[in-house]
Amino acid sequence: MKEQLELRTDEPSDIDGNVSEEPSLQDIEEFFNEYPVVGDGDFDDSVYDYLIGYGEMMDFVHVMRAGAEKYDKDNWLLPEGHHASHKAMHASMFRHLADSHAGNREDRDSGFDPLLHLATRALMMYTRLQREIYHPADDAGHLAAELQLSATQMLRDISEEIDNENT
Repeated sequence: MKEQLELRTDEPSDIDGNVSEEPSLQDIEEFFNEYPVVGDGDFDDSVYDYLIGYGEMMDFVHVMRAGAEKYDKDNWLLPEGHHASHKAMHASMFRHLADSHAGNREDRDSGFDPLLHLATRALMMYTRLQREIYHPADDAGHLAAELQLSATQMLRDISEEIDNENT
C-alpha cells in the first residue's frame, strides 16, 4: 500500500494508479447508479460543487480496496463482519483520530493517512446504521452510554495532552 502513495502524482489516477482525466458527469452518474445513495439521484453540473477532489476520492477507494483484500470484499456489511461491531468501529475511529492528532501521517499497517481510515470507518459505520446492520456483539441498551463514556474520556485525554504541551 505504501508504494501506491509514493507513486501518486498531482494528476488523478484510478485504483491501479493509472493517470486519468477528471471524471465526467457521466462517470459520476454511473458511479452513483452502481452505488445508490439517499436522494433523487438527479445530477447536473452543480454536483461538482459538492464533491471532494478526484485524487482524494481515489485515496478513499484505495483504503476500501485494501480492506477488501485484507478482510474480503463487503465483509464490513455482514452483521458479524470482522471489526464491524459498533464498539470496534468507534475504537478504530478513535485510534486513527489520536494517531492524526499526534501528527502521524502514515498508518503503521497500511501506509495511508490515519484520517483516511477515520473517514472510511465513519462512512462504513454510517452505512451500517442506515441499512440497520447490527453486529451480534452490539447491545443497544448499553451502547449509547458506553460510546458517550469513550468519547468523553478521549476528549479529556486530548485536552490534557494539549494542556501539557502548553505548559
